[in-house]
Amino acid sequence: QEVARSVKQLETEGIIADLEAISSGNLATGGEISAVTSGLFTWEDLCNLWGGVASQDFSPDKTAMNPLQAADLFKEQEFTNQLMLGDYVDLSVGRFGRTILGTDILVSSLIASGHVYMLSSVAALAYVLRRDMMVRTWDNTKDEIYGVGCNIRYGLKDIYNTAVARGTDF
Repeated sequence: QEVARSVKQLETEGIIADLEAISSGNLATGGEISAVTSGLFTWEDLCNLWGGVASQDFSPDKTAMNPLQAADLFKEQEFTNQLMLGDYVDLSVGRFGRTILGTDILVSSLIASGHVYMLSSVAALAYVLRRDMMVRTWDNTKDEIYGVGCNIRYGLKDIYNTAVARGTDF
């Protein structure tokens, strides 16, 4: 179980690194979107990110943020009113629901505090799985050495940088 969790964490770190590596000028809005109110992520900020991606004719269906920014959103009545029915909630993977904007809210402590990403998951990045995770055990009984190994092959590539809006200063 720990091996699978660690591999998923490494994959997530790779995706976040790719989103961070996109130069500001190539993002949906031609730059990063700053907070309406410094240090606070609000419904208005979420709408600004959505508008950035949608203005490039992509459908922004994923929003990823640090738990601190999610906590800000949970205090926003405009946000919580849209989540009352609980559609698309899966807390085991950090998905808190889908807003009326059509974007799933994903929360991870791997995302730097103050950063929020909104993107079209079918246009921003290509995650190509060549071979799914294979976990195997190994042992050397003579020397009493035992272990677990994991192997996975996948590729991660940017497709359309303009399908990504990145916000900071939240």
